[in-house]
Amino acid sequence: MTPELVWFKRDLRVADHSPLVAAARQGPVICLFIYEPELIEAEDFSRRHLLFINDSLRDLSEKLEGLGGRLLLRRGEAAAELGKVRAETGFERIRVHQETTSAVAFARDRRVLAWASSAGVDVVEYRQHGVVRRLKQRDGWGGQWQAFVQSPLVPAPRRLKDGAPTLASAGIQPPESFGLEEDGLTERQQGGEIEGQRVLASFLKERSAGYVQGLSSPV
Repeated sequence: MTPELVWFKRDLRVADHSPLVAAARQGPVICLFIYEPELIEAEDFSRRHLLFINDSLRDLSEKLEGLGGRLLLRRGEAAAELGKVRAETGFERIRVHQETTSAVAFARDRRVLAWASSAGVDVVEYRQHGVVRRLKQRDGWGGQWQAFVQSPLVPAPRRLKDGAPTLASAGIQPPESFGLEEDGLTERQQGGEIEGQRVLASFLKERSAGYVQGLSSPV
């Protein structure tokens, strides 16, 4: 059976991950994350961003292995790397979350969609936020937003079948390999799904009490 590819970008988790769940229902899954130099070397990216991502990748890799899968890591331009993985595996469908980030990432997504169209690869995008793309007018947007945010969370798949167990993985990439230097700061936010849930819980239970009053405060 031809595997499906789940392309992880800023959604480094297994809980509430619709692309992963949908792919797992179909059969073997290739779980891919790409280190993209054009994003990492952009002006709005720092060493701390990559350390956070690496925390999250280690956590995600452990969770995927616990389900029977594997996280494949590659480095390079996204469309080119997807093309290489397709040549190695023959996948015909990519499942991926939509993003709302930078102009660089948006241009990357457009290149990937153009490559997929020319290569005969189906791309299925899933929403993970309130933004509704490609609307010609805003009428009805509020109802769509309300329906989305009230929809139930998607539980993690119970089991995965690795769709590419023999493919070579690039491994965790250190900041130095991208020329990201120390910035002198000694504290940073830790990455990972468990840490993210802890931070969310602390906000909902404690820190949100003064949120409205301090919304515009620099501290």
